Amino acid sequence: MSILKTLDTLSQNGAEHVRRDFEAGQEAAKALGKALNGGHRATIALGFLKGLTREHRYLQSEVIWALLQTLAELGGDDLNGRTDARNEHAIKACVDLREALKDRLPLA
Repeated sequence: MSILKTLDTLSQNGAEHVRRDFEAGQEAAKALGKALNGGHRATIALGFLKGLTREHRYLQSEVIWALLQTLAELGGDDLNGRTDARNEHAIKACVDLREALKDRLPLA
């Protein structure tokens, strides 16, 4: 089952906290995209790393697993409409990451 179908199912069954978490994830993606739009990728990555190292070890682990899960999902079978020349190499890297982590992540 895809992550979005799971989200919809949980939300319909009264798990409103799932919807809030989903929306928080969307806002985090928007904030990172906004920083990268016109910013320098390597500098932003270093800032992200510095900020992450200041978080509690448990939260560091949660961020890492959430990022790995996200990247692996981007490399999933349903790539229609999400890939063109602008992101082709990044998505191919996600496909490779998905293959490498298939036994370690709960992938859809």
